[in-house]
Amino acid sequence: TWGMVPLIRKYSIISFCLKFMLPSKEKVWGMCAPNLPGWKNVTPDCIAFTRLLGMSNLILAVSVTNPTLLSLGIAPKKVLLRVYPAGKSRIINREKEQAVFTHLSTTESGVKMYYRCPAFRIEEFVDGEKLTTFELNNKLLMKAIAQVCCEYNHDPGLCETLLLFEPKTPWAERWMSDWVVTFKTNFPTYCKNVKKEENLAMLNKMYHFATPEFEKEYKCLLQGLAGTEIIASHCDVHEMNMLRPYAAKDKVLLIDYEYTTFNYRAIDIATLWVETTIDYTHPVFPFFKIYEANKWEEEDLIRFIKSYLEKDAIIKGKESVDEYVNKETPILLAEVKRAEPIVSAMWAVWAIICIDWEKLDEDKDWNFAYGYTRFNFYEKSKIEALKVAQTQ
Repeated sequence: TWGMVPLIRKYSIISFCLKFMLPSKEKVWGMCAPNLPGWKNVTPDCIAFTRLLGMSNLILAVSVTNPTLLSLGIAPKKVLLRVYPAGKSRIINREKEQAVFTHLSTTESGVKMYYRCPAFRIEEFVDGEKLTTFELNNKLLMKAIAQVCCEYNHDPGLCETLLLFEPKTPWAERWMSDWVVTFKTNFPTYCKNVKKEENLAMLNKMYHFATPEFEKEYKCLLQGLAGTEIIASHCDVHEMNMLRPYAAKDKVLLIDYEYTTFNYRAIDIATLWVETTIDYTHPVFPFFKIYEANKWEEEDLIRFIKSYLEKDAIIKGKESVDEYVNKETPILLAEVKRAEPIVSAMWAVWAIICIDWEKLDEDKDWNFAYGYTRFNFYEKSKIEALKVAQTQ
């Protein structure tokens, strides 16, 4: 997250996901200065850093503060330092994420990368701000988001990069043998380690994801997407992963590629559709708030889909953009509605399996609250989706 969300509140989402000790100024300097040619004259007392909001990594904005160096035109004046947690991630393939980031940097489709190693990465600091939940209803930004998502989904180099790490089969199918199996296998451990009754009650209701009934439901939902286009999916499209540069406020930069994988074309749009209801900047626990009234109406969703398909038609070289958009809009709309419960199920399970249960010293209340919220989203949205799937 290159973005501009300083960790200024006493509490935040990150305190419930990962706990990082802030490094010393000398250590930050030691990671940055030797790996930035323009910083050869920078000493530890010439820098300052601020922690930014991040859920998977320690993210620091590091600046040169020495007036003399600044007057000499040192470049870059500011960078983003991303420090990875120790050990292998149970959720994220770091090697794949690095490869995706490198591709996007090399092709100038994403932020510039200055340096990388297994422990950390130095990135360009983009002067801008993350979107808010409520800005997702801005018509100008909706079009920009739709088009940047489409470009991302159909980047041929990105697809080639992903093929180095995985088959071209949708994650919506593969996660059942990965995340769901992990959830099912470790469920007794989860229950044993939970300390609060309210969290255990939520966890027990989420046991539905470990049952044959869920497997049957899910197979039915997938049937509604079978045979649809498979693309390079971001899989985590929401306002906190979109940056609007100050230099071009009608533009949007898609960031954070940790969950990029092959998936059905409807997944990213369905993900964003659900995310229009979730504000992740709420100042008190659980540090997110649901605004059902902010969810796109069908006409908003159709407008977004049409903007997406306009770019899709251009990328694919369609002779008539209008004809392609008119033909594909109702088809993609139906796909997105079928995908809605799928994405909520994924993130509900994610919230539980990403907890480091072996080192649990206290309940991760945020994970339970978020997982249970997404479970309820799944339960609500699956009803209509299953009706549609069963009539096919």
